[in-house]
Amino acid sequence: MTARPADWEELALSPTTDAEAVRRAYRARLKLVGPDRDPDGFQRLRAAYEAVLADLEATPSGTQPAAEHDAGASTGRVLEDLKAHRNAGDEAGAIAVIDAALAALPPGSAALDALETALLDDVALSRTLSPGLFRHLMTRFDWHDAQGRAARAEPERHAVLLDRLAAEDWLDALREEAGGPGSTVAAAMLASRRQHAPALPPAGFDPAARDRARTLFGELREHGRFLLHRFDGASLARVREAVEGPPLLSEPPVPPPRPAAVLPHPALTQKHGRLIGLGVAAVITIGVFAKDPVTRLLFPPDRGTVPELARTELENPTLPWLE
Repeated sequence: MTARPADWEELALSPTTDAEAVRRAYRARLKLVGPDRDPDGFQRLRAAYEAVLADLEATPSGTQPAAEHDAGASTGRVLEDLKAHRNAGDEAGAIAVIDAALAALPPGSAALDALETALLDDVALSRTLSPGLFRHLMTRFDWHDAQGRAARAEPERHAVLLDRLAAEDWLDALREEAGGPGSTVAAAMLASRRQHAPALPPAGFDPAARDRARTLFGELREHGRFLLHRFDGASLARVREAVEGPPLLSEPPVPPPRPAAVLPHPALTQKHGRLIGLGVAAVITIGVFAKDPVTRLLFPPDRGTVPELARTELENPTLPWLE
């Protein structure tokens, strides 16, 4: 692969032998041209970046300072590159960063250990880490191994990695089940607001489907800290209602009766009566010209009707149920 003048223009960079400058230029352009904003532009940018780097890597090593090779394998640069790709939603580019870093570091070297530690501390446990990149890190650093370096050095963090791996495996199995025959429960759980949800039985699930839903929801709660944010609350609520029926909530408590008005004592003078009348008129006038504030002050709105309260409770997937 040979870089063309157009490749340098795509990177908004003058030709150079500084690989780090090329990477900085790519990261800067990536903020403006991402796969979500401009897919075609991102493909051109990615092709230009790879062509320029390939040319630099093909340059005889004797013409490049040793410090440049060291900088190319530095942990800080790898983390910066990785962050840029992740922020742009470029999972494939992030995976390529990891692969390039591992190819540049000798097995068992201190630099490789430092990179693994940094990834374990700063990246691997991130909730926003994409499933594909997570699995790639698990494989490349052999984090599956219960006796490996990560398990010995960071046992608590390593245990969390294994928990997330189990959650990802469960979600993959749920997706596979949803694609099979008779998978109404799994398919309904995975439905989102942006797609057509599968029709549920008008009379609710049969006993076997209800048992399956209870099992799946119990497993989802077990893996919830890693997966719950990927599910649609309304879709889970539909499944829940098909199992249990509409939620039963008591009527809102009846507010206590307002205190009865105190009638003036007959001995009040006519002057006092006029003053009271003026006061009442003032309150009425304020209520007419400032109806909303006075109404809100004297009669605060209810929390909602029973169906509204029920729907709020029903669509909250974090509430325990199906005990």
